[in-house]
Amino acid sequence: MTRKHLRKAARDVRSSVLIRLPLPGATRAAPSIHAPGRGALMPFVDGYWRPDNETYRVEIPGVPPSANASSGQHWGAIARSRRQFRGAAKLLALAHVQARRGRPLAAARIDILLVRKPRVRPRDPDSVIACAKPCVDGIVDARLILDDGPLYVEYGAIEQRVGPVPLTILTLTEIQPRIV
Repeated sequence: MTRKHLRKAARDVRSSVLIRLPLPGATRAAPSIHAPGRGALMPFVDGYWRPDNETYRVEIPGVPPSANASSGQHWGAIARSRRQFRGAAKLLALAHVQARRGRPLAAARIDILLVRKPRVRPRDPDSVIACAKPCVDGIVDARLILDDGPLYVEYGAIEQRVGPVPLTILTLTEIQPRIV
């Protein structure tokens, strides 16, 4: 997709929905629209009334390569792949940032779901977290969460399913920040 198409897609995003865009080279799938979840209203530190458990879903076409799969590749090829996933996650998370009017989540629980092809071996949970790191970095670049350190992010459920199209789904649920 060219920048012109990406800008047009960003203009088409309404304040409370997310449109999934394909990565270059990924299998094309129809865009899906997800509205953020809503919970009970509660006051927050910035003075606004907001739902207490806002949930945002970022769907990235394709599955980032694991550390084992990229061990024999040239460093430039690995960096290019990670840069693509990071950029896609940033672009998709920007729709949620616009819905929040630029205010980042205080802290978030991130649930990771990898949809893989039928003949691909499942990964262990540590590998799933490591391969999703470029996607989480893209979400931080979009300022949906402040940082990906242990004070701001905790990893929740890590699932892997078999499907016809590889897909990485990150679900962010707002939680109370940890106080040290």
